[in-house]
Amino acid sequence: MPITAYATALRTGADALRANPVRALLATLGVVIGAAALVSVLAVGDGVERFARDMVSREGYDLVQVRPVTEDSVDGTMMPRADVRRFAVADVPALAGALGDGERVALVRRGITLADLGSPARRRVIAVTGVALSAPDTLGQGLLAGRRLTPAETRDGTAVAVVNEALARALLADSGRGPKGVSAALGDSVPLGGRWARVVGVTTSERESAIRPGALALTAPLAIVEPALVATRQGPAQEAMLVATARNAEAVEAMRGRVEKWLASRDAQWKRQWRVGAGARERLQQVRQGMLVFKLLMGSITGITLIVGGIGIMNVLLASVAERTREIGVRKAVGAKRRDILLQFLAESVTITAAGSAIGTALGLGAAYGVTAIMRAQTEARVYAATTAGTLLVSLGTAVLVGLAFGCYPALRAARLAPIEAIHTE
Repeated sequence: MPITAYATALRTGADALRANPVRALLATLGVVIGAAALVSVLAVGDGVERFARDMVSREGYDLVQVRPVTEDSVDGTMMPRADVRRFAVADVPALAGALGDGERVALVRRGITLADLGSPARRRVIAVTGVALSAPDTLGQGLLAGRRLTPAETRDGTAVAVVNEALARALLADSGRGPKGVSAALGDSVPLGGRWARVVGVTTSERESAIRPGALALTAPLAIVEPALVATRQGPAQEAMLVATARNAEAVEAMRGRVEKWLASRDAQWKRQWRVGAGARERLQQVRQGMLVFKLLMGSITGITLIVGGIGIMNVLLASVAERTREIGVRKAVGAKRRDILLQFLAESVTITAAGSAIGTALGLGAAYGVTAIMRAQTEARVYAATTAGTLLVSLGTAVLVGLAFGCYPALRAARLAPIEAIHTE
């Protein structure tokens, strides 16, 4: 059938709807409500899923960690290993070259150091993280001011550091300063062993506060951190480990395979020397399954609203067929074919649902952003509605399907009318 026939059917259907605006509005209202409910559920669901994935990433489930084996079990007793294999800074670009695009590598060693801060000076404990990076990173911490360490600085051992908010305030000796005030610490120096490191960035203190409120922490190149590390009652600082970060949590297992392949290329007995750990696959699967169940459950409930709207459309079109029986008969008598009548009424149905879907999508997105704003205000969780192409396509596709499904019977009934009987109908 030529395209002009479809265009004519759409124009004729739109003219019929304009002739009965109140009826068309009532028929559209059900679709508007259904589409708005469906879009808001999907948008909120996508936003909550994105928030859950961010939380999973913050907990380290997008990381693969490679640690040297430092102990052996002898008769059930763990004994320190004399020949511990250690990583070097040169291993960072070597592993990064074996990984995929968007995957980062860091050599990390954590421990503590002691420093005299404030005036008068007071001995403080600082949690230090020495790093060698393949790409600029703050190891998952939010940046409040300044910048991140660069790979060149960590490779060359430049005396620079990124401090957390608590340490920045300690350097400024002003605990009353807000997050914006900590930028004054940029350019200041922090003692690190026998050296001084210039502060180039300030990060949040969320990670340290979860362990010990008010904990001071900094990140600096590994070469200047290692001489400053001090032993505790638990022993010396842990050995440096390689940390590979995936593009997203789903890509962790594939990246882990590449990491193990790289280790095997260095040492056939690598499993005796290194221990590879990755984020729990089960946790990611639980997030995906939970969000899928939520979307299916809420989608099925909101889908009932669309079905109710479709029934309303079918009732309106059946009434329209009954009122326009003579018109249909005249059109068929002057040459209109059955498919022309069929297309006309299907066009009316699709026009109603398309208009209702457009209005409902706008209302649904507005409701989704409103709901997530309330969620943020009540829970302080950073949940934002997510507007994706998939959500919009589902809304449009569902509306068209509803229009076609519930418009078929009235359209077929109109198309099957005999011309002579239709003309003589009162």
